[in-house]
Amino acid sequence: MKVLLLDIENRPNRLLNLTEDLADYASVIICYARSDFKIPIDWIEPLSRAFSSGSLKIVKMPSTFKNAADFGIAFWAGMLAVQNPIDTHYDIISNDTDLDFVVDLLVSQGRSARRIATTKPTLALKSVVVPIKPRKPFQQYCAYLSKNEPRPTKSKTLLNNIDRFFKETINPNEILTKLVKKGVVSINHGVVIYHDKRLQEQALIKSH
Repeated sequence: MKVLLLDIENRPNRLLNLTEDLADYASVIICYARSDFKIPIDWIEPLSRAFSSGSLKIVKMPSTFKNAADFGIAFWAGMLAVQNPIDTHYDIISNDTDLDFVVDLLVSQGRSARRIATTKPTLALKSVVVPIKPRKPFQQYCAYLSKNEPRPTKSKTLLNNIDRFFKETINPNEILTKLVKKGVVSINHGVVIYHDKRLQEQALIKSH
C-alpha cells in the first residue's frame, strides 16, 4: 500500500499527474494554504469518484502563514501512520527539505517513507554548443523514465504515461513492448518492475 502526500504550493506542476497518481497510490493527500490551481473539466468525474471512495483528500489549511501546508503534511503523515498498516509506504512530494524531518520520524517508527523533490540542473561555468543528434522515441522515453520518479507502477498507467509523453503521436503499445523486450521493465500480473541498469543503458544509447 502506498500513500502520497503532496505539497501542491511547492510542487504545483505535480497536479498534472493527479489522475495517474490516483491510480498508483491507495491514498493521495493534497495540502495547501493558498491556491488558484485549475484542473481540466474532464477530470471532474474521476476526481468525484476519488473523493467518494476516500482515496483523495484536498486539505485547505486554516491559516495562510508560511509553511502552513508543511504542517498539514506532517499532521496527516502522523495520523495515517497510526491508521494504516505498518508496511504502508509514504511518498512526500515537496522541494522543502524541512519535510525530511517528517520522513525521518516515519522511518524511525518502522515505516517506509521518502521525500521526492525536483532536481535542479547544475549551472556550468562555461557552455559549449555541441550538435547532438536527436534520440529515437524509445531512447527519449527511457531517458525520461530514468530522471522522473515516482514511475508508473501498473501497466495501464505506464501506457497512459507513454501516450501523454508523446502527445498521442506514437502507439504506446510499441514502446511498452520494446521496454519489455530490451529488459528495461518486466510485468507481472499488471505490475511493472523496473530494471534500473538496463534503463540507464538504453537512456544513454545515441541515435545513429
